[in-house]
Amino acid sequence: MGSRVFHITSSNSEIMCPIFPPLKVSDDAVIGLTQFQTYNSIPNIDSKNNSFVYYDEKNVKREIFIEEGIYELYDIEHYLQSKLGEESISIKPNPNTLKCEFFCKYKVDFKAPNSVGRLFGMNQIETQANSTTMSSDTISISKVNSIAVEVNIVDGSYINGVASNCIYKCFITTPPGFQH
Repeated sequence: MGSRVFHITSSNSEIMCPIFPPLKVSDDAVIGLTQFQTYNSIPNIDSKNNSFVYYDEKNVKREIFIEEGIYELYDIEHYLQSKLGEESISIKPNPNTLKCEFFCKYKVDFKAPNSVGRLFGMNQIETQANSTTMSSDTISISKVNSIAVEVNIVDGSYINGVASNCIYKCFITTPPGFQH
């Protein structure tokens, strides 16, 4: 069998390319990936985690909704600063602990349904007004850390000691919206 090249494109997270009739592959055949391109376009904010609930100076519950999209921690901070005031909120990563140092001049409820707090590592807590809180968990800003390309006629790969059909795996290292 001669060389074959398949060009596969899609905007879905899982791509399948059924081949009919099936390829007949000899035992000494080699399968390889010549090129893989993707954009970092996987949203990390959606309707399940886009709510920021706080209590204003009069202890009235307020809610800010963040539009679905791809955000870095500083993007969320800037968006909330535009709504609350620049000095009203600070969301900073601690590079040593991978946790979040969070300050808000208002009381914040990260226990609220669909809270953005899980991305900050804030697990089911309320923060007090005018205080800095360190997240209990590490920052979890990305839903997807790596991309795996699997081909069902490939074997010999292992992931954590388990046989896999993985032909290529990479970590997402580019900022949102950029090509990987």
